[in-house]
Amino acid sequence: MKKQVLLKTLIAGDASVGKTTLVHRFLEGKFIDTTTMTVGVEFFLKEIELENNITCHLQIFDIGGQERFRYMVKEYIPGARGALLLFDTTSWKSFVNIDKWTQLLRIYDKNLPILLLATKYDLKEYSMVADYYAELKQKKLNMIDYIKTSSKTGLNVGKGFNILTEHIVNQQK
Repeated sequence: MKKQVLLKTLIAGDASVGKTTLVHRFLEGKFIDTTTMTVGVEFFLKEIELENNITCHLQIFDIGGQERFRYMVKEYIPGARGALLLFDTTSWKSFVNIDKWTQLLRIYDKNLPILLLATKYDLKEYSMVADYYAELKQKKLNMIDYIKTSSKTGLNVGKGFNILTEHIVNQQK
């Protein structure tokens, strides 16, 4: 018999880092470059199969990155089992703000598993953040891992969700 697991997962980061695009690539398998600004939070569901006969039902909360909506974010964090924290490789500011986002995401659970994702890796020739700095940040903030993604090409999009989900499920054992 398959084990069923329900996991609340947060997607966070500054405005325009590619949160909604990443979610759509994961859910639909296609790149959508015409997304609009997320006001507050958008909610999605996705079922994924893990090894050991485990079915995970992901509740994905795509958190708007605009500063003016930040007050709403705290309402959606309780009950979260993990988070994907995104920064845009072409935006130094989005990288610097990872500390603030980590603090916000861990406001109720100081050990909330967070996976750091560098987005827009298809634009690596314009990257302002070297892997070295991202890896240092990941270790400093006690995040589970750091990976590079591209919603445009699909690079590591599913992998990011799988790493986080497997980490959460393994923690529960």
